[in-house]
Amino acid sequence: MNRQIKFVVIAFTFFSLIACNQEKKSNPANEKEFIEKNKQMKGLVEEVLTKEQQDTLKSDEVIKILKELKDRLIRMEEKLDKLK
Repeated sequence: MNRQIKFVVIAFTFFSLIACNQEKKSNPANEKEFIEKNKQMKGLVEEVLTKEQQDTLKSDEVIKILKELKDRLIRMEEKLDKLK
């Protein structure tokens, strides 16, 4: 039993060290594309509600806002998929 535990700890440590030492292969084209996509996503926050404003919202209003955000997110994902 003790040997099994030692083996598991050693194996885990070994694989962790291997994973940490691997260099990230970066592709300059992919990095540029990522930067461009992020530039397009700037300005997504239109309005931030204060704590007082949040407290005055009714549950129906919150649900409506969440549905609008969900629809917006779906449209954004579709746009990103087209860019791929």
